[in-house]
Amino acid sequence: MTAKTHVLFLATSANAEHGRGGRRRIVDVANQARLHGFSAHLLCFLPFEQVLHGPTFWQAGMASLSAEANCPVRYAPMLPLTRFRLIEQLNLLWCGLVCWFFSLHTGSRILYGHGTRAAGTALAAKKLRKDTHVIADVHGVGSAEYAYATAVPANDRQLLHLQRDEQRVLSLADRVIFVSNRMRNYFERVMQRDFKSARIIPCAVDAKMMLNAENREDLREKHGLKDRFVVAYVGSAVAYQQPSQMVSLFSQIHELIPQAFFLGITQSTQVFRDLLSELEVPEHDYLLTSLAHEEVMETLQMGDVGLLLREESLLNQVSSPTKFAEYLLAGLPVLLTEHAGDYGIIAQPKGLGHLLDLDALQVDQPLVDFLRSVQSNREDYLKRCRNYAQTELSWEHYGKVLAKLFEDLSSGFKRLN
Repeated sequence: MTAKTHVLFLATSANAEHGRGGRRRIVDVANQARLHGFSAHLLCFLPFEQVLHGPTFWQAGMASLSAEANCPVRYAPMLPLTRFRLIEQLNLLWCGLVCWFFSLHTGSRILYGHGTRAAGTALAAKKLRKDTHVIADVHGVGSAEYAYATAVPANDRQLLHLQRDEQRVLSLADRVIFVSNRMRNYFERVMQRDFKSARIIPCAVDAKMMLNAENREDLREKHGLKDRFVVAYVGSAVAYQQPSQMVSLFSQIHELIPQAFFLGITQSTQVFRDLLSELEVPEHDYLLTSLAHEEVMETLQMGDVGLLLREESLLNQVSSPTKFAEYLLAGLPVLLTEHAGDYGIIAQPKGLGHLLDLDALQVDQPLVDFLRSVQSNREDYLKRCRNYAQTELSWEHYGKVLAKLFEDLSSGFKRLN
């Protein structure tokens, strides 16, 4: 495919922070577009509170995102006070106009919205430039995120408005991408329509990051972990990640398996240190470290199992946590709950992990048996997990799915010309 085919990717945040799931998706998709011969451009609309961070924040954010996504990045401000319906409509018109201008400036006729809000902006731009195609990449259910954050009732006016707008965008978009089958099933149910033509592209990993298994033992010996059973976690300490529950679970595992060791790769080291101290976990039984994204996999492979706890909520049920794929690529089976997107369904039957009940989080005999199995058959688990990540959750596979989508839309342009 010729590089003359340009794609304008749209986001509704600065995406200035490393390690966030939304940024990871944006970076990965832009890189896949470039690797398959498309010219990628990224336009981020900043909520007004991010606009107020000032020029230093904007410049650093654009430079960082551009370097990681390997494409030009531009920021544009949203209007303030968008919680008011009239200003929200004005903001949509403003963002649509900016998107239209950049689509012309970059020569992009494929407008790719990360999330339904960004896709809604693309649809507004399409009214001014009807020869464009809009792709809605639905990472999550925005209305569910609002409901989770505010704990509003189901009949809340703003919640109902967000739900209607999501459905409007999905009905009008030329192509739709969901990150999980559970998400597609949800929208099919609430919208009472068929989304079989939608693509399922989960939050995948780059299989080229797969490391030599021999390095694992060298690293474990270097860090004094040769005879330890390492329970690993990668991520933040925000509430939905269940940090206190994770530490509580590890503490129970540590009581039954004295050689258990907690490895936390996180920017929230102090939060986890406080939680571990509260449960009197000795300092020599854990390591907390902050690493750049490109350094995470090398350290993560020292682990034996990974942690992925999610509570029961729509937000979690339809998600696609990148860390599941990262754990598998590092060779770690996963301790997870059934609410971790599609992975809560497939992990245990495929021998990739063990399901836990977050409401009764305890180390029962089935969990002990699983952990002992991992200890005794570490090489088998490592190979099985890495193979699944490489064949089922890698961008080497899903990059081709994405490229085919772009090619189909591009061929439509050629026929029109």
